[in-house]
Amino acid sequence: MKVAFLRSYTLKKGGFYGNGHDRIWCNSTDAIVEEMRNKRVEVIDVIPDVEGSTPTVSKLRWIYEGYKKLIDIILEDNVDYVFVFHIFHHFPSEIRKMLFDLKSRVKVCGYTHGSH
Repeated sequence: MKVAFLRSYTLKKGGFYGNGHDRIWCNSTDAIVEEMRNKRVEVIDVIPDVEGSTPTVSKLRWIYEGYKKLIDIILEDNVDYVFVFHIFHHFPSEIRKMLFDLKSRVKVCGYTHGSH
């Protein structure tokens, strides 16, 4: 199984954005990717490289670049699933529209952390 994994926004890998809940997202995303790989799931970890003048601008660019990278992954790689964590950043409905437009059979799984 091959999964494209869209992470929630962080200022840097291992960093955090915003309030204390976001720290949970960062730690959780690393654990999710590690455990999927331990279960022999091939994970394409979508981590956009963004620079911004403010954390807000960086977050907006992260989301936009994530969608752009995902289009390339769907077109170039034979992925089975798109796993979205956290769905408050990349919206599964937008990804679903992309998949329909691309006539792709890739499935979408979206996750929101339980603290919300």
